[in-house]
Amino acid sequence: MSRTAAAINGSPLFNTAQLDDGFLVRWAGWIGVAVKALTTYMTGLIYYDMHTRSSVSTSPTIARTSEKEYRINDRGRVLKRSLRQDEYFVLDDGEPIVPLLVVERLKNDAACMAYIREHTDIPVPKLLDTYEKDGSFYLWMEFVNGVEMNKLTEKEQIQLLPQIRNIVAALQKLRSNYSGGPTGILSPPSVIYFHHFSQWAQQYLPEKEFVFCHGDLAQGNILVDRETLKIVAVIDWEYGGFFPPELEIPFYESSEHSGIQVKSNSLKPAVDYMIEFWRQSESLQAQNQHKVRGRATFYLS
Repeated sequence: MSRTAAAINGSPLFNTAQLDDGFLVRWAGWIGVAVKALTTYMTGLIYYDMHTRSSVSTSPTIARTSEKEYRINDRGRVLKRSLRQDEYFVLDDGEPIVPLLVVERLKNDAACMAYIREHTDIPVPKLLDTYEKDGSFYLWMEFVNGVEMNKLTEKEQIQLLPQIRNIVAALQKLRSNYSGGPTGILSPPSVIYFHHFSQWAQQYLPEKEFVFCHGDLAQGNILVDRETLKIVAVIDWEYGGFFPPELEIPFYESSEHSGIQVKSNSLKPAVDYMIEFWRQSESLQAQNQHKVRGRATFYLS
């Protein structure tokens, strides 16, 4: 049986949907996949916690993780695509590292970017094209030149907080009765997989109490003009959608990657709330209590 690879929500392995000037240089220097076995409560399945980026190429136009490939062409177009089955990373024992719901997450990423551009003034990369080819999902977007917020000084990071809080406020003006992405895709943060959940259903509320959340609003997903300190793009919307406002955990207040922050005691109440929300979503599906739109259920194989 294939082993399944997942990264804690916000791990740097999944944080990059956009290539800034230093991105390819950093990727070229980071090879391999950091593997950390979880405890035996996983009942035989071993998940892997990725804390470093990995590259299988030193080409200036390509980078690859254990689940996605990134490219930038000479026309300023950025590609983010899922790996084909024959491209999966393989462990020393010959078992492939199978990505979790990567196609669904990329589709949700694209849907969120389009939705946010249409309904808000929040800067996001322009979505150019999406399609499936040879077992891989392709997402093309415009290139945005900026530096990740966590590369700035602490003083500069503090100066950006009012802009980010305005972005969160704008997102929370978008409301829905149903949980999930704009097209109904449910894309839970990877930390949820570690709690052995395997399927989810959209939740419904009579009033529009679900607000739009980015889901991983960490400093690595916020691109900034270094000269003006203006936010030029918010990227990586894979976990975005309509959820309780408590699920927009303020990862942006720390320069640490969100995958590390979710393990801290200070965020434990927020993470516990998130876990309980997805537990309820799983229960709804298991009990067949609520079915909507015909596309709201996703399973882990």
